[in-house]
Amino acid sequence: MIQWHNEDPVSQKEINRNNAIYQIQHNRNPFIDYPELVGKIFGADSVNAFHYTTDIADYEEDVLVYPNPAVQQLTILSASHSLSEMFLYDMCGKCVKFSSEFCKSSDNQYIINISDLSVGIYVLKMVIDEQYASTRKLIVQ
Repeated sequence: MIQWHNEDPVSQKEINRNNAIYQIQHNRNPFIDYPELVGKIFGADSVNAFHYTTDIADYEEDVLVYPNPAVQQLTILSASHSLSEMFLYDMCGKCVKFSSEFCKSSDNQYIINISDLSVGIYVLKMVIDEQYASTRKLIVQ
């Protein structure tokens, strides 16, 4: 399988399919995005740490979510990237808020009214520039 993987590199068709699937399912095939994972998992390079080939950390660091813990409202601010979709999930995995319920106060700032949520822990999922998903833990007091 490793030999086949090395002899058949990721094609543009596979990249396009991965992007199309992401638009529908909001998940990606990591072996298309990061073909080097095969060597990290199954090959000789499995002893070295994996580093993204793209700078997804830059996308995540660019997005501020505050305050946390939050009481009445939550602010999401992205300095230079577009937030195309946002979802707030409870710990049972139920989506309790989604993009259309977020109030956009400026080009890159969103306000979420959370006064109707129960006290607890939530997960905020943000889709950045329509291709990267970032999640943050949120505590509602």
